Amino acid sequence: MGGCRLLLPSHHTTGRCRPARQPVHFPGERTMRKNGVARRESTGSPWPAIVTTWLSGVFAAFGLGALSPLGSEIRGDLHLSLGQFAWATSSITAVSAVLGVPAGWWISRLDARKALAGGLVLTTLSVAATAFAGSWSPLLAARTAQGFGYLLVFVGGPIMLTRLAEGRAQATALALWGTCVPTGLALATALGGAVSGAIGWRGWMGATALLPLVLAVAVGATRPAAARAPTADPAAGDTGAPPPRTGWIPPVLFALSFACVCLAGVAIVVLLPTFLTEERGASTATAGVVAAVVSLGSVLGSALSGLLLRRGVGLLAMTPVLALLPVSALLAFALRLPVVAVMVLACVGLVVDGVMISAMFAAVPRIAGSPRRADVTNGLVAQLGSLGTLVGPPAFSLAVDGAGWAGAGLAALAFTVVGVALLLAVSLPAPRGPARPRSRDGQAEAAGDRAAVPYGGPGGRDLTS
Repeated sequence: MGGCRLLLPSHHTTGRCRPARQPVHFPGERTMRKNGVARRESTGSPWPAIVTTWLSGVFAAFGLGALSPLGSEIRGDLHLSLGQFAWATSSITAVSAVLGVPAGWWISRLDARKALAGGLVLTTLSVAATAFAGSWSPLLAARTAQGFGYLLVFVGGPIMLTRLAEGRAQATALALWGTCVPTGLALATALGGAVSGAIGWRGWMGATALLPLVLAVAVGATRPAAARAPTADPAAGDTGAPPPRTGWIPPVLFALSFACVCLAGVAIVVLLPTFLTEERGASTATAGVVAAVVSLGSVLGSALSGLLLRRGVGLLAMTPVLALLPVSALLAFALRLPVVAVMVLACVGLVVDGVMISAMFAAVPRIAGSPRRADVTNGLVAQLGSLGTLVGPPAFSLAVDGAGWAGAGLAALAFTVVGVALLLAVSLPAPRGPARPRSRDGQAEAAGDRAAVPYGGPGGRDLTS
């Protein structure tokens, strides 16, 4: 009709003419349609932006371990008790444990790119404030502010990755995201003690404030379309309307499973130095080196997970290897083994943990069932994962107090069993509804199939296949 179209609401017999909306294109991108679903195709590779996003996560996670190697120096300088120092250390994850879901909802309606860049800027400012803290109150306030930056990065980062890539490339990018925390922790643990000895803990904190700012500039230069919230896609069963309450059951169960897996891995790393010094007579320096090496095991596991995902191996196919996590923990903590043997066993457990965490990150878009719900699901996973990281060490400490060091292995076994049970509950096939009439282009039947199995493949196939 020459630049306008007639809109006929279902309850009226008249309509009015409006100018047809023209699609908006960004430089370097074009829009195409495949199987009735609008998609964007970039003329360039998404991997530079993916790597930039990953580095943002690494340096946000750097803050989780930045204070731990400097504990004695910071406590002596600021006259802190062990409890005060522990609060300052854990306040970052406490913010995510409370506000992950609201952050996912908020970012899904705004701009993931700006949220990620803003989180990095806030990280820079808060780390600089930490370097100038003269007592516990300013230190706690600065670390809490850094927790908000960490939250924006770790909720906005996965959302950015789901915009930047599709298919197996997306799964690989999300698996890579699973390496952010162990990589950041390992770097902070390995570099903190050595560098701070030369420039002091304040100089160390000031130096670590610069890189997030550089990354914020790089993220800000990312193409705008990558950060835009997805529009409703009726062909994929996404009408833009709020999902039914039952539609959130799979994401909640999945996030709880993720929390159990995170909890077991983090607790092993946290307890390992104490175990080595108290039970094996290792020096503090040796225990720190062993903990750093074990943390890198999770990075290796995440890399292995990405390789398996690229080859088409899905989450459920990887799940059986999770049995090695409690077995390695039981052997490492319950038997009187040399330090090297304990390190090897703990590494095996963390490799398995890294495999599963990365595979679960990659499965989030399928678990969510629609692009809009995936953003909030990312927030839910971040919130419960942070909660697991926060409560894991105290829960394992209680197990050790009650059953000796073998209790750490038993606790790992308990949380692993619960995590696997929740994951299997999510992967069960959904009951199919009545047959739907097939339209001329087959879209009604295809939409019905997708609605019947919103978080897995037909017939309960693998979550990431």
